[in-house]
Amino acid sequence: MKYMNSIAYKWIMALTGWAWALFVMTHMIGNMLIFSGAKAYNTYSHFLVSNPLIYIAEAGLVLTILGHSFTGLFLFFKNRYCSKPLTYSVKPTRNKGASFSSQSMAYTGSFMLAFLITHLITFKYGTLYMVKYEDKEMRDIFRLVVEVFHNPNYVIWYIISLFFVGVHLSHGVSSGFQSLGLIHGKSRNIIKIIGYFYAIIVALGFMAQPIFMYFFYRG
Repeated sequence: MKYMNSIAYKWIMALTGWAWALFVMTHMIGNMLIFSGAKAYNTYSHFLVSNPLIYIAEAGLVLTILGHSFTGLFLFFKNRYCSKPLTYSVKPTRNKGASFSSQSMAYTGSFMLAFLITHLITFKYGTLYMVKYEDKEMRDIFRLVVEVFHNPNYVIWYIISLFFVGVHLSHGVSSGFQSLGLIHGKSRNIIKIIGYFYAIIVALGFMAQPIFMYFFYRG
C-alpha cells in the first residue's frame, strides 16, 4: 500500500509539473507580443481574459499548482524526517552526484510560488488602465508592463526569479519522465538535455521582456 502511495505521489508531481511547464512556455510565447507594441499585446491579453473558458483554465491552473505544491512539500518532509522515506526522483537531500537543481527542488519550488503570487498581485490585480482600439475598450496591460519594468528593483527581482524558475524546470521537466517510468538506458542523457534546453528557452524568453523594456523601450 505504501509503495502504491509513493507511485501516486510521483505521478501527481510529474503530471502537475508538466502541466505548469507547458503553461509557462505558452505564456512566455504569448508575451513575446510585447515586442510588437501596445495594440498587439493588449489585443492578445483582451482575447484571453474575455474568453469564457478562462475561468475553467484558471481553476485548472490553481488546482494543479496546489496539487504540485502540497505533494512536493509532503515528499520533502517525508524524505527529510522519516526513517523510511518515499522514493521520488526529485530528492531535496544531498545525494552523492546529485545536481544543484535536483537538490534544491523544494526550495526553488517555494521561491517560484512566492514569485507567482507577487506576479499576480503586480499584473493581474495591478493598476487598471484602459485603452480603446476601433471602438473596443480593453485593459491597457501594456502600459502597466512598461510602468513596472521601468522600476529597476522589480526588474532585478524578476530576473532573479526567472533564474530560479529555470533551475526548477531544468530538473523538473526531465525528472517527470523518470517518475512515470519513461526513461530507459541511454535516453536518460537525452531527456536531461531536453530539460535543460526547455528551461533555458523559458527563462531567457521571460528575461528578455523586462530587459527590453528597461533598457530599450522609451514609448
